[in-house]
Amino acid sequence: MKRITALIVLSVLLSHSWPIQAAENEEFRAVVLEVKEERTVETETNSPIQQQKLLVRATEGERDGEEILIDGFDDVVVVGQAKYSPGDKVIVSVNTLPDGTEQFFVADFVRTTPLWWLAVAFVIAVISIGRWHGFRSLIVLTGSFIIILLFLIPWILDGMNPVLASVICGLVILLLAVFVTEGYNAKSRAAFVSLVFTFGLLLVLSLVFTYWSKLTGYSGDETLFLLGLEDSVINLQGLLLAGIIIGTLGILDDVVISQVSTVAELRRANPRLSPRQLFSMAMRVGRDHISAVINTLFLAYAGSALPVLVLFSADTAVSLSLSQVLNNELIATEIVRALTGSIVLVLAVPISTAFATLRFQSHGAKGG
Repeated sequence: MKRITALIVLSVLLSHSWPIQAAENEEFRAVVLEVKEERTVETETNSPIQQQKLLVRATEGERDGEEILIDGFDDVVVVGQAKYSPGDKVIVSVNTLPDGTEQFFVADFVRTTPLWWLAVAFVIAVISIGRWHGFRSLIVLTGSFIIILLFLIPWILDGMNPVLASVICGLVILLLAVFVTEGYNAKSRAAFVSLVFTFGLLLVLSLVFTYWSKLTGYSGDETLFLLGLEDSVINLQGLLLAGIIIGTLGILDDVVISQVSTVAELRRANPRLSPRQLFSMAMRVGRDHISAVINTLFLAYAGSALPVLVLFSADTAVSLSLSQVLNNELIATEIVRALTGSIVLVLAVPISTAFATLRFQSHGAKGG
């Protein structure tokens, strides 16, 4: 999930005039009119690859309506190269050579239409089921993206310490998540205090284990692109820490607000419960929540790292021991992400339950 969010943010950034070096190559959208010719070639690993000669028509910009023949037989053979059909909407890139000659090639499919429809379906589902509460959650989601796009990323690009930037933006996101969704009341105030406390624990744990594990932030493929930014010098280790912090906030918010709501409902149902009874009953619910959340978190991280896990588990090329796999920075980074987040989520249950118990025991479930 974190990788999907990062790609969405990157796409939006590249579509705006941020202080990132603009690509010199031209790109435009087009539609495939005809497949003139195609052939299958073999890679060095005996994997079959489709190559095509395509007739496309530009659908935007100065080239709108222009028909172009793209000779895909000259393309570099790439594993996973797409096969195109008439009617497909594609992105065409243009390389201009020193002598002025233009070379055209199909970069990828245009995927924005299904993504927009998926977003519409998501909004409809949230509002139809969640109603007013769901609408407010969408406001928080929009606000979170705005904070990340307009503040967090520009601050990092301007040279601000990524950890400091993520802490500031994270606290603002927590404010939105709690008080916009829940309103300003005893429950939201107890939830926010619990979130700030557990947020501090998350910061400490991620700092300690990132430095202790000697994680540098240079393990991902995106590092090459970040190192190529001429106008920005980014602290990649700090960026790794910022990713851990921001990535854990959403599920941390869910755990804390759920626990505080549980305490509030128990207190409202039976005002005569003692603090010990109230805490004990809420913790029984919280333990069930912990098991579900931890499994969800583990599967999310395992899913995002699945291609890497398959690569390291393959018997081809080189055989690696478990110790060697764990010592690889790419794997170690995912382990630190998952376990620091899980520890904080586990601790968030008793912490938020204790804060809520004290708050509602003193002021009642509807206290001011």
